[in-house]
Amino acid sequence: MLVATLIPLWSGAAYLSIALGQGLLEKPEKTIYFARYIDWVVTTPMLLIALAFTAMFFEKKNKTLIISLVFADVFMILTGLIADFSSENIKYIWYLLGVVALFIILYIIWYPLRK
Repeated sequence: MLVATLIPLWSGAAYLSIALGQGLLEKPEKTIYFARYIDWVVTTPMLLIALAFTAMFFEKKNKTLIISLVFADVFMILTGLIADFSSENIKYIWYLLGVVALFIILYIIWYPLRK
């Protein structure tokens, strides 16, 4: 229940910072909304942990699996942030690494967690 309350509170604060002009960085060629990434790094691991705990409700929690899931998620988000700061050609390398992390997340959810 605490997690279900903290997630929207945290996200609301992050997006409030954007609305107030504090959660963004304006560059001449684009605006980077870094508060989104801060929000995602906090809330999506909490959501994935809640999902993993639900999937493992009747069995022993596999800590390695949960840590792998969270690590891949944070890695995916941070590669997106780095891509946002990167030049036009280099950003696709970071996006590709993020997509690999996404596939790892999907694999963990659809195979080990589903069992």
